[in-house]
Amino acid sequence: MEDTISIEEREEILTERFTLIRERISEIHEMPEVPEDYLLYFHKEAGYIEQLLRMGAVIHVEGKAAIIEGVPYLKGAPVKADDLRAGAAMLVAGLAARGQTEIVNIHLNDRGYEHVIEKLTALGADIHRVHYPDSAVIGTEVV
Repeated sequence: MEDTISIEEREEILTERFTLIRERISEIHEMPEVPEDYLLYFHKEAGYIEQLLRMGAVIHVEGKAAIIEGVPYLKGAPVKADDLRAGAAMLVAGLAARGQTEIVNIHLNDRGYEHVIEKLTALGADIHRVHYPDSAVIGTEVV
């Protein structure tokens, strides 16, 4: 015998989960200043670094690693996605940033993250996909 739940019960569960996610996003935006001695190390990805710097990140490159110092918040800025991973990083950074972030070439994410814009929007993110068919830059799309 299968356990089934009604549509109403399923909607209630999803609503509770989305509410928790929205609350967590709000908490992130209201986080106190990150201590200056908090550092995060990761493998150097030059495309990410340049774009994150545009958003106000403090990053120092040392050899094959980049050291990211905590900042109180990122600022919305025009950025670009050079590849799938950079696009995902820009989406996350844009969601966490204060102000508007425009991401050029976000279509690169479509091959690796099916319907990611729609899924994030369903969770409460304020994301709009804009196509510029007459743009001087061919294949450019902004989110």
